[in-house]
Amino acid sequence: ELWFGIEVSNNRVVKIDLNYNNLSGYIPEEIGDLDSLSYFSIYNNSINSISSSTGDCTILDTLMIFNNPVDFLPPEIGDLSNLRYFNFSNTEITYLPEELGGLIRLEYLLGINGILQNIPESLGDMISLKEIDLSLNNISNLPSSIGNCTNLIRLQVNANEIPNVPTEI
Repeated sequence: ELWFGIEVSNNRVVKIDLNYNNLSGYIPEEIGDLDSLSYFSIYNNSINSISSSTGDCTILDTLMIFNNPVDFLPPEIGDLSNLRYFNFSNTEITYLPEELGGLIRLEYLLGINGILQNIPESLGDMISLKEIDLSLNNISNLPSSIGNCTNLIRLQVNANEIPNVPTEI
């Protein structure tokens, strides 16, 4: 059976790709029941809330929620231990939870053109990071722990309110 934007393998949902679908509302708690979900993309919709049970999707590799009015990331997002790519650009998120440091396999963190104000110290625990782009926000601090991200190739934080760059970087 075929569902638009849903990919199934061995009777398990492995991919949700529902971009540009005029979806609104919230991601329901049942998302956490999708234990084989590796790709979740809902960009360019009107989703305003991400369920805390998203953190139960521990196989998730890619999460794209950009261009949605989401204003909060649940702490459980840090449980996505296999996440490699996370894009929350053009959202209304003002802070990243400290638990984000649990994303030790994350390689790409993109949060461009938003209202993000701070970055947690736990960012330094994300040792697999290759690229961080948090340009065009309201960020006023860069944690010195970013210096622990020794795989970091690109750090883009232009057009923010950062008074100085930590020497550890």
